[in-house]
Amino acid sequence: MDRGMNTARRTRRLAILAGSILLIVATLAAPAYAAKRKDFSASITSSSTFGGVNTNYVVTLTNLIASRQSLGSANVAVPAGFASIVLGGITPPPGKTWLPPTLLGNVIQLRNPGPSDTNALSPGESLSVAFTAVSPCTPLSTYTVLARAKQSNDFSGSGNDFNLVGLIPTISVVVGCPDHLDFGQQPSDTIAGQPINSALLPAGVTVRVEDAVGQLVTISTASVSMTHASGPGSLFGTSPVSAVNGVATFSDLAIDTAGTHTLLASSSPLTPATSASFEITGVTSKCDTSPCGAATGFHATADDVTVGTASVPVGPCDGICFLSLDEGFGDFCDGTCTGNTIVYAPPTNENGIGTVTIEVYKTLVPGNLSSVRIFKLKDGVTTELFDCPTPDPTLGVPCVSDRSHVSGGNALFTILLGAGDPVMGTR
Repeated sequence: MDRGMNTARRTRRLAILAGSILLIVATLAAPAYAAKRKDFSASITSSSTFGGVNTNYVVTLTNLIASRQSLGSANVAVPAGFASIVLGGITPPPGKTWLPPTLLGNVIQLRNPGPSDTNALSPGESLSVAFTAVSPCTPLSTYTVLARAKQSNDFSGSGNDFNLVGLIPTISVVVGCPDHLDFGQQPSDTIAGQPINSALLPAGVTVRVEDAVGQLVTISTASVSMTHASGPGSLFGTSPVSAVNGVATFSDLAIDTAGTHTLLASSSPLTPATSASFEITGVTSKCDTSPCGAATGFHATADDVTVGTASVPVGPCDGICFLSLDEGFGDFCDGTCTGNTIVYAPPTNENGIGTVTIEVYKTLVPGNLSSVRIFKLKDGVTTELFDCPTPDPTLGVPCVSDRSHVSGGNALFTILLGAGDPVMGTR
């Protein structure tokens, strides 16, 4: 039994001795490790950008205060996919000089001229280097900026590498390059010749410039063109339009012919977009003057009581003006007339009954001309004119004596007006 107790005591003594030896070794080794400690950090400004944009970046390298060695050189790798890299200046600590940065492939080389560690970064010191690069197009993507540092001034040798501590700097492309167009505010059903979506806010048709995943590219100022993709007649309005904050707004588009229509938005090299289909109803005619004012044409004299073809106003406008007639698809002049029906205000007729003929381009064939509403305007008041009685139309003046189609499908309206009614007058 004594022999067993002695063995146990010897075993414990050996274990204690071994632990003491390890502690002594670790204590002696710690200063040696601390003396060789080499830690640095890296950061970057402009950590997020749009795709395809030439962006300014600044990378800052810091020799951490816990280091025991000087940082003499470094390499910074610009991520693959970034193009057109242009180096800017380098900013070392005050009183120290580093060589201008050089570019080898996509690697920015940072060196100090020495001698020895005179110009190297001491613990706690930083330097910055600027560069520009065009980012990749891929949206919602992240790229790593890899930085390496050495104690040597010329980035040579082994065993003198610094350890990167903390977060690795990255650049995120949140919104990608412009990829395609898409309609934002789609065109809606409209009377012929009237601006599409004029009552909406904002007024008009809008087109978005989007990246590959459908995000709005808010920095885009792309020139966007609008054309008539399908449907009869012609499209009028301002085109092309430059996008503002990624959105092109077409506020004065109009189509002169009734039917089912679509629009096509394009901006090379982006993928174009076709609108949803919409309806154009009614009849319309171009006005020869801008802005459209009072009706023009031949004014009657005492010897001539027939007025020739009149140009009927729809209110002020710039560019191409239209006269539009509603064919029963809307309600316009129960209150203040909005200009979507025939309303005219020429001089007063002082010479008895006069006749005015209004010929407009007929866009809905066959059309229901009996549904077209015609108004006269006098002293700011609109009064609807109804069909004249038969057999003596003059008993109903002012009235509409005839609604008919003429050659080519145009609509012709003949109106009888009495003394004091607008339209007739002397020269």
